[in-house]
Amino acid sequence: MSLEVWEPRARWRTPGRILNISRSGALVSAGAKLPKRESLWLRLDHPEQTPWLAARVVRIDRNGAFGIEFLDSASELYEAATHGIRFGNVLGSIQDSDD
Repeated sequence: MSLEVWEPRARWRTPGRILNISRSGALVSAGAKLPKRESLWLRLDHPEQTPWLAARVVRIDRNGAFGIEFLDSASELYEAATHGIRFGNVLGSIQDSDD
């Protein structure tokens, strides 16, 4: 997973890993310290690359994992993370089979 952080003076990326996910947020580990309450964007790179999703850090647990709140619909990210699929691929295969 990639995380892109937008701070007032800088924009940077770091790798991350989803530890737990729901449709409204996730618990992630990151390659760098994420600033609490700053805007960030995240997406999965594997098994399917998903579109960037707006989010923010709402908590940091004692093990250094970050609680992320999704600010937009996370359906594609959630499905890709839990089932390894992307909606575009599923819809494309349904539309292709109608021909």
